[in-house]
Amino acid sequence: MRPLFAAATGLLETQHMSVDAGLAARTEKSVPSPFSIDLPESESIALRISEDTPGALSQVDFFTPQGQFVESLRFTNARVAVMEDDRRGMAMANLLVLHTFPALQKRYADARIHGFGNTRLGDNDAVQIYGSFTNVTGERFFFRHVGFMRPDSDNVVVGISTVRQKLMPVTSREQFRNTYGGYALESFRFAEDIALAQ
Repeated sequence: MRPLFAAATGLLETQHMSVDAGLAARTEKSVPSPFSIDLPESESIALRISEDTPGALSQVDFFTPQGQFVESLRFTNARVAVMEDDRRGMAMANLLVLHTFPALQKRYADARIHGFGNTRLGDNDAVQIYGSFTNVTGERFFFRHVGFMRPDSDNVVVGISTVRQKLMPVTSREQFRNTYGGYALESFRFAEDIALAQ
């Protein structure tokens, strides 16, 4: 069941996740840009949060009730210097193309970028790359790497989404928004933004 349909029919629930000083204390990881996100789940999709994934602040895996993997969404820290918006957006795109994507391509040699550019996720201007790869069994997956930038800090957060085409088909860039990871990314908020809204 797609998350937008589940939400429209009242069958979607969300679980709030904060990546902040509490996580830093539990895991001894650095969290220079605290944030929160709402994670969707439904009768057909359950989720599991892990804070011990190597190289990640936190990872969320989405599964069917039978335990089949559907999607994952993990978050990492990065740094992009504060500068004019256009130049900073290009620097963020370079980080995704030249750093996060090569890490994926080391594992999956046929990984390809289909596109990149600016995007809007909830209240955030962000930068994304997206593409596809096949795993060792020949199964097709789609990926989306999204960079969130605070205007006053060079500390940024990268969200890395992996979607199993067999169980959550993605046929266009726009359709990423109607995946469980994509739905979650729409709720991303830096801690400073949350405090200002209260």
